[in-house]
Amino acid sequence: MRILLKIAEIIIQNIPRKAGYFVFSLFGFFSYSFNRGRRETLRYNLKRAAGADFNENMVKRGFGIYARYYFDLFRKREELLKHVEPKGDAYFRAATVPAINEFLVQKRGCIIISMHCGNWDVAGGYAASLFPGRVNVVVEKLSPVMYGWFSRTRGRFGMKVIDASDIKSMIRVIKSGEVLILLGDRDLDRLGYKMDFLGEKAFIPSGPAKLALMAGAPVFTGICARNKNDEYEIKLVPEVLNLENAPRTEANLLALTQKIVASMEKMVRADPSQWCMLQQIFVNQHDKDKNQLS
Repeated sequence: MRILLKIAEIIIQNIPRKAGYFVFSLFGFFSYSFNRGRRETLRYNLKRAAGADFNENMVKRGFGIYARYYFDLFRKREELLKHVEPKGDAYFRAATVPAINEFLVQKRGCIIISMHCGNWDVAGGYAASLFPGRVNVVVEKLSPVMYGWFSRTRGRFGMKVIDASDIKSMIRVIKSGEVLILLGDRDLDRLGYKMDFLGEKAFIPSGPAKLALMAGAPVFTGICARNKNDEYEIKLVPEVLNLENAPRTEANLLALTQKIVASMEKMVRADPSQWCMLQQIFVNQHDKDKNQLS
């Protein structure tokens, strides 16, 4: 499998971007057509995000965006960053980069919480290009081969990789004045909160808020969306969280998590079809499927 992934990387890096997107979009359409379970899950999630504006084209587009995300993972970072949309790039460089640098100069690391929207690994590679050697990303539990591949890919994009179970390393890099990027829109272990999200109870990870309070880190939230021209749009929620460096109490942990959830709601509602959430994160859907299997 590892050899096949390496061969695929060599081949795909030499395919024109538009041609590659066309082929991978076909894969996305086939997955939408034949993977009923994932299709139903994404439909359920997008209905919560879009509300009355939901339509089936959002689901189809979501599968296409997710497929093109994988095409991007085989490309070179420099080629991907050429397609960052100028307006979002200018805003991030003018408003957010100076704020983050101010914290880093003080040896006060930052947390950036993103979502599975557009292309989250391009977001990490983009951040790593602006803060070279100081951007860390957490990799979730995967098969050994896929964990290794994602780790190498993110390393190739300029990020340093930390295992999802290595809490000590996460705190260490924050306290040493570096950036930690986390995806905050799913809790695969379901050990965090059951919290209102998009109008329904969802499994929300408590880890991002715990890390922020333990390390005294300010929290930025943003995504790397994909526009109709397949350019990457850097979108940030203006409010920076945990600036007051609140003490670690259960009340503060809950309050900060609720603020993170509110930011994620803003980001996903802006364009629900960007949200490539093919896992069951809502309590009702998970319990319903669990009961059907029992």
